Amino acid sequence: MIIPGVHQPTAPFELVINKDVWQKMPAADQQLVQLIARLVTFESWVKIGNEDAKALEFYRKTGNQIIELDADVQKQARKIGLDWATKTAEKDPAFTKILKSQVDFEKEWEGAVVRATAAPLNVIAMPGCPDIATLQALGVRRLSQGSGLARAMRGVAGSIARELLDQGRYPSFHRGSVGYAQANALFSDRCPSPSANPHLKALPE
Repeated sequence: MIIPGVHQPTAPFELVINKDVWQKMPAADQQLVQLIARLVTFESWVKIGNEDAKALEFYRKTGNQIIELDADVQKQARKIGLDWATKTAEKDPAFTKILKSQVDFEKEWEGAVVRATAAPLNVIAMPGCPDIATLQALGVRRLSQGSGLARAMRGVAGSIARELLDQGRYPSFHRGSVGYAQANALFSDRCPSPSANPHLKALPE
């Protein structure tokens, strides 16, 4: 089972009433119908969310493999959907109105987490994460790489090792690496110079 699904299902709740009949109804009855409709929608969504959580746990216990869809794939799928919606809106005024309502609603939630807390918000950079300018605009104060750099270095080392084992070659071993002088310069303010200690020898360039 892959979650979330590429095609996110929707379940709108509809109450269709003849407009002429509605206008003849007393105001108190209209308010009562509106209140009931809101309660039905709210309780239904709460129940659906609760049952979905139980179902997911059931699938796990019965041996189903739960795969979380890669963040990059989610982002690409969303872009494809938005591109389609934008092109469709160009030819359909009614669809344009619907799309604008959806986009405006999403904008209302942008930065909601940041606004909800007075503490500086830290974000860990992950695949699919917005760029720095977008995060700054939302109010993010710190962007962390977390273990990303270490994992990236491990990936490079693994690729080099695999190249040696599979091909008996190592052209990528020095690709993009810094020279000895640059590497030594990074620690020049922390290491004693060779002249200060005759037992130390300068590394070759």
